[in-house]
Amino acid sequence: MRIFLGGYIVLFWGLLYASETTLIVPPFKHSWGIHKGTEIELKFYLGPDAKFDNTQGLAVTRLKVWDDPSTEADDDEVTVYGVNSGAGEIIYNSSMYSLALYRNENGGGFKNPHGIKASPDGLVYIADTGNKRIVKLQNDGKNLHFVSSIGVGILSAPWDVALDSKGNVYLSDNDKNKIFVFASDDKFLGEIPVKVLNPTAIAVVDQNEPWSYYQENLIAVVDSFAQRITMFNFLGELLGTINMHSIGFG
Repeated sequence: MRIFLGGYIVLFWGLLYASETTLIVPPFKHSWGIHKGTEIELKFYLGPDAKFDNTQGLAVTRLKVWDDPSTEADDDEVTVYGVNSGAGEIIYNSSMYSLALYRNENGGGFKNPHGIKASPDGLVYIADTGNKRIVKLQNDGKNLHFVSSIGVGILSAPWDVALDSKGNVYLSDNDKNKIFVFASDDKFLGEIPVKVLNPTAIAVVDQNEPWSYYQENLIAVVDSFAQRITMFNFLGELLGTINMHSIGFG
């Protein structure tokens, strides 16, 4: 115990007197001095067998069920979900002091999942690539529960998911080169008429979102074998594109 506490004292002391850096370190009481998610921290919380295996999507949200309207002291408490694809599991914090795993045994298990998106209402969507579906989960404030499978028979290689302010689900299909849309009740709404090649990451912003400054409807997609970012409106009209080489990336 002395060694354990001593290590944190050394870490805290080092942070106080560290040289200038671009690393923003949270207050010690917020994170117990932990500000990196390595396998050391993972094993500390989940046991010696825990490991990262082909990490993919990441989602962050503030759960309404955690919120206490009578105070602002909990306004920095967020829930983070990470896709540990090789292990077929979701790693998330079930509280501000604990981690948990979800493997979707009741829903048939994950197979090579990639993207993930979460809402403040507790809904979580995972692009379950190998099973050609979107998995919909519900967080009750502590545990994740299977809700439904979306897009079975429609999707081929679902890669990433995004949500608009109405709860509609946007899905990039890496194999079909399409962007599909599903309603919040899982109903298939159709596809956005865009020309994309092997789309992976997708982001959606609409004019009704509370933090939408410009109040525009935009869909941004990483495609062309991860070499290009393309932006469309909701009608599928091209608004702009940029190649990664043109801005200095490989």
